[in-house]
Amino acid sequence: MKNVLYLIFISILISFIGCENVSVVNPDLNYKQYIVVRAELVAGEDFAGVKLTRTQPLNQQYDSTSAAITSNVTAYLRVNGVQIIPLHHAGNGIYLASDRIRIQSGYTYEFFAEIGDAAIYSFTRIPQKPIVVSAQFVNDSLFQASVQPETNTVYGAAWEIYNSSVNQVIDSAPDFKEIIQNTDVYNMQPITVNTLALPAQYRTGNYSNLWYVRVYAYDTAYLKFFRTRNNNQPVSDVFSQGGDKVIWNVTGNNAIGMFIGVAKGDFVKVQ
Repeated sequence: MKNVLYLIFISILISFIGCENVSVVNPDLNYKQYIVVRAELVAGEDFAGVKLTRTQPLNQQYDSTSAAITSNVTAYLRVNGVQIIPLHHAGNGIYLASDRIRIQSGYTYEFFAEIGDAAIYSFTRIPQKPIVVSAQFVNDSLFQASVQPETNTVYGAAWEIYNSSVNQVIDSAPDFKEIIQNTDVYNMQPITVNTLALPAQYRTGNYSNLWYVRVYAYDTAYLKFFRTRNNNQPVSDVFSQGGDKVIWNVTGNNAIGMFIGVAKGDFVKVQ
């Protein structure tokens, strides 16, 4: 599956930088600059760093180089509330540790940063690898996975056209249809999560041997983000205002973004 969080994040930011404008005539009128934090901490993989950027006005062509925050930053991670790991700028606004860090399921990670006068903070917990009980093709249109839930975890599923013999992903879902959470802590029976509809060209018998589903487990903060990510879309009616705010898990002075833990499941054959 493509980096869903990255693609969603970019699309939201494109709309976010103009979200508070009442009129489309002068998109720079009410522009407010935000610090943007983006990091996906994947269980079992090396820490890929925290990306720090600033938003740019809607009427200005986005320039990733000038948007990157490359100086005047003090940043570090705190692991399980104890271990302090300083971060340094590695290029293009990405902040990494000096040594390799393997992200561990069940661990907690906190991000602290001072950028000029701005103090920024975020917290995430790394989920366990999702356990898929079964996967099936339903309603002749989408895949449905049955997942054994864990506490403090939410789940999304993606269809995959996958050749297991050569470990090759031919195509994959661009997004999640839904994010599901088990709300009954006294009943930990399997829960179901659906993918987006499988494109028509893949629904034929020629592709059935390549039908797989992959489940992603996220820290619970991802649920609020997913449900509100389409808020604050630009409006064309000059008498209207955008919707409610996107709920991020980054806090601080004019700061937005996601610093989120995720565990990727195995490719599971759809029956």
